[in-house]
Amino acid sequence: DKNMANYGTSFVHSSSFCLFSFLYFVLENNDKYLFNTFWNFLKVYSSGYFIYDSLFIIKHQKMNLVNFVLLYHHASGINLLMDDEIKHYTFKMLLFAEISNLPSCFVYYLIKTKNKTFLLFMKKIQFALYSFFRIPFIGYYMTSAFKNFPYNKNLYISLPIYFMGLVWTSKLYKGLSK
Repeated sequence: DKNMANYGTSFVHSSSFCLFSFLYFVLENNDKYLFNTFWNFLKVYSSGYFIYDSLFIIKHQKMNLVNFVLLYHHASGINLLMDDEIKHYTFKMLLFAEISNLPSCFVYYLIKTKNKTFLLFMKKIQFALYSFFRIPFIGYYMTSAFKNFPYNKNLYISLPIYFMGLVWTSKLYKGLSK
């Protein structure tokens, strides 16, 4: 199943980005050359995933509102990654976004394999992590970025992603009763 493989790829990206994050924090205040090299690696790594997923959507999915939103989400994410002025905020927002994405892969797998035993439990974990990291943490770093860089156009371009996260949080909440 192409979609199952795509969710597997998503899981590898999200989980490995979270693991790579430890190096980011270690290097951030130590070796500037290694830090910048590592930041460039993270930019290419995540941009590559966003491009891959965008091409997968275009090639294998119906072009509906949800998929157009995902394409905007990916393009906006790449745009933020390329803006070195706000890289410290971008990194932290992306880290919390990837942490909040991890349970989605398991939920999709459980739905596809019709494993209802753990599905409701994983949906609760998905909602808890998503709402916990997307609303307060990403909201905090986005607000901080706007305070420190009020004229940064890439922040304004990416602001709808935050509101998309609020909408998605409400959909996840409604899905808990299904």
